[in-house]
Amino acid sequence: MPAREQNWMENQFDELREVGFRKWVITNSSKLKEHVLTQCKEAKNLDKRLQELLTRITSLEKNINDLIELKNAA
Repeated sequence: MPAREQNWMENQFDELREVGFRKWVITNSSKLKEHVLTQCKEAKNLDKRLQELLTRITSLEKNINDLIELKNAA
């Protein structure tokens, strides 16, 4: 194979590798972005649920203290 033809083939392979790598990066960065957004939404939902549970615990603690006061007053 002449050196010129081999050089052309190597350039073609380099270009294909670069295009393939770019496609891989685009595909995987899109998947990564989707994963991060999903995790963010889940974290926000968990935080909201945690706040709701903390509010309920505070309310229950207040009710227990009120009941203890009523018991001691009786």
